[in-house]
Amino acid sequence: MTQPEAGFRLPRTVVPRAYSIDLSTTPRRRGFSGRVAIRVELREPTDEIVLHARDLKLAEATARAGRRRHGARVRYQRERETATLHFDAALPTGEVVLEIAFSGRLDPRMHGLYLARSGPEVAVASQCEAADARAIFPCFDEPDRKATFEWTVRTDPGLTVITNGVPKGVRVDRARGVAVHRFAPTPVLPTYLVAVAVGRFEATEEKRVGGVPCRVVVPPGKLGQAAFAEEAIAAVLPWFTRYFGQRYHYGKIDQVAIPGFDAGAMENAGAIFYRQQLLLLDEATASWQGRKEIAETIAHEVAHQWFGNRVTMCWWDDLWLNEAFATWISHKAVDEWKPDWRIWDDFQAMRRSAMTLDALESTHPIYAPVATPAQATEMFDAITYYKGCCVLRQLEAWLGEEPFRAGLRAYMKRFKDRNAAGADLWRAIGAEAKRDVEAVARSWTEQPGFPLVRIEAAGERDGKTVLRVSQRRFFAAPGSHEGEDAVWSVPLQIRWSGAREPHAILVEAREAEVVLPGRATWVHGNADAIGFYRVELDDALLDAAASSAGELTPAERQSLVDDLWALVVAGRASIDRFLDLLAALAGETDYAVLQALSARAAVLLHRIADGASAGKLRAFLRTIFAPSLDALGWDAAAEEKPERAVARAEAVGALGSLCRDAAVLDEAEARAESERRDPASIDANLAPVVVGLAALRADKRRVHAIVAEYLARRERRASPEEQGRWLRALVAVENAAALRAVHELTLTETIPQEQLPLILRGLFSRPAQALATWRFLQKNWEAIVGRTGPMALSRVVESLGRLPAKHKREVERFFAKHPVPEAERALRQALEEIDLYEELRRREAPRLASWLERAD
Repeated sequence: MTQPEAGFRLPRTVVPRAYSIDLSTTPRRRGFSGRVAIRVELREPTDEIVLHARDLKLAEATARAGRRRHGARVRYQRERETATLHFDAALPTGEVVLEIAFSGRLDPRMHGLYLARSGPEVAVASQCEAADARAIFPCFDEPDRKATFEWTVRTDPGLTVITNGVPKGVRVDRARGVAVHRFAPTPVLPTYLVAVAVGRFEATEEKRVGGVPCRVVVPPGKLGQAAFAEEAIAAVLPWFTRYFGQRYHYGKIDQVAIPGFDAGAMENAGAIFYRQQLLLLDEATASWQGRKEIAETIAHEVAHQWFGNRVTMCWWDDLWLNEAFATWISHKAVDEWKPDWRIWDDFQAMRRSAMTLDALESTHPIYAPVATPAQATEMFDAITYYKGCCVLRQLEAWLGEEPFRAGLRAYMKRFKDRNAAGADLWRAIGAEAKRDVEAVARSWTEQPGFPLVRIEAAGERDGKTVLRVSQRRFFAAPGSHEGEDAVWSVPLQIRWSGAREPHAILVEAREAEVVLPGRATWVHGNADAIGFYRVELDDALLDAAASSAGELTPAERQSLVDDLWALVVAGRASIDRFLDLLAALAGETDYAVLQALSARAAVLLHRIADGASAGKLRAFLRTIFAPSLDALGWDAAAEEKPERAVARAEAVGALGSLCRDAAVLDEAEARAESERRDPASIDANLAPVVVGLAALRADKRRVHAIVAEYLARRERRASPEEQGRWLRALVAVENAAALRAVHELTLTETIPQEQLPLILRGLFSRPAQALATWRFLQKNWEAIVGRTGPMALSRVVESLGRLPAKHKREVERFFAKHPVPEAERALRQALEEIDLYEELRRREAPRLASWLERAD
């Protein structure tokens, strides 16, 4: 547990109550200035006050206590990101108003107050999470220092201003050429939720949803892309109101499409900021997956208005309370709105990423100590979001929906407008469910890693199948034993033949016996893949499950593939068994299962197969995916369901990218050209795949053509999805000269700042590009860092785990000279991944070659 006075924490003797911020800024200038008045309560007399300030110049700092005003000298502690106000006399206990003038410069890395830019679109915008409000105005920048905020913003006439508060009015001072925008005070908020945006925007007509004024605010010319966002918030906002049993609290909701945004979206109270591709779409050219991604993002941010904004974590060590919860309930909300969208099947890819990360020795518990701003930033990862979501989902499945919701409502009611910790949540749910939820939950939130649940057939008893179940911590690396004695309270849900409902049991010991209520011909140890654990079936049970795969749900087929692959990586299963399972699933036509198959096939091809066996592996993979495309066809049938279109795209992508099927690549290039001429001529689900495949064989001239198409779409304000399919095609190029051209583009405004990390991560995804990209990254590190936000930079560092093992020492030496505090854990994970896959390659490459030889 982080000590309150340790590290970067402020003294507890000063309690902020209300901020009045008067900010002057414009996109025309790189500097900003303002004044802040902070009403605080002093719990004891003091002649100095410490608050947060980073890269700010403070002037005219005073404190008003009663009728007396005290001047202050300012001393900065740069390494602690604080400033201390020293007064000429001790300030008395009670209410004091601090008044401070400040100035600063717009941050080049899309945090604090920064210039958001995407082509011709420019605005000033804020991003304060985790600890960047201190870079905009001096403040008490910690989540448990909640206060009200009243904004006044001075800027150029004709610009739009959005803040957390409800607008009160605009006064134009024509003599000075300034428009003064005033806003009503907010309810109490932590500083990481304050928000301001200034620029040329247009807004949809205000619509009341459950009595709440709602708008979508967009850059000029994009109002036609806001209708789906309006539809989504009209669906989810009333749902959350009913679910929590509390009305929305912040006066209005502006959903703002920011020209450049490091985070995907940010739940600022009353003023939610988004990347444009996560808010806007063109109904005529939108993909099914694109709609779902936007809907889930909107639901996630709206959920935060209750869980995170209304009830806030005490400190960043409980960040999962915000993010895991919003991830879980956003999927739940969208699933209830659009059950045919199969949003939980989509979540399996996120679950997969979290389990991959959590199987490393360098993982961390969901709840982990945080002392510095950099450590707080590190917590925004797959463990916090996706593992935490899985833990909540499996607890709800164990307890039942109604007791779980009753506990959440009790928790929200008790802690509204206050701060809470994880233990408070578990106690509230436990009281309603009448179970010791805290003990079960702590085994998942306070321990790193997760269990491997082994299930063995133990015969029959009275016509019922008996299973032996055991658990141990799962590690990806063979021979890892740290924390091996850990035991989890596992809400096990076993799907078995002939049963309508899974058999549920809480396994709390290292070993247990499970008696199913009937005779089972097959079992699956994780019904609908709800649980956050790996399953190891004995050989007979695995054979039975594989032969009965058609009776499993898509999520269960995914987890069957994922679990067996994880066992191969860990040295607990042979690669032969995994290849046999792939062969058994040849011709799969479910999109979610095809995604799992192609993800594992890519690892086989790019990280295990040697040069001699790569060709035979491509031929084998063709036997897996070609029957799928034969069944699905290139063209949609009449009244086709969208999941079939996505499955087609997955099959085409696998055959083109992995198998390098010449006929598929030729057809993809032809269809990409059709899409270039008319974006609506190609199914939106297939379009990004064919455009990406067409870039595989691109030369430098073709790269310039791809960029020209992207820029033309940006110029005509095409939807973010239409623009993005051409921009992201750049990650597919393999020709050396073409790749150099892509690298050079990352240093220019052609590739927007927010897209830069995605492009770099994509370039590390294939060996043909990874090494050259690493060389480029080292040579241009300062420029890349200058264009990349701290959260996104850690994801780039994490991608270095794709490099060959012989470059591991090179990576270590480079980051010893160029440390990135926000990416220390990501670096450890990348280095561990390099070792893990080198061991796997050495061990399994000969076996892979032998199996392919026999199968040929």
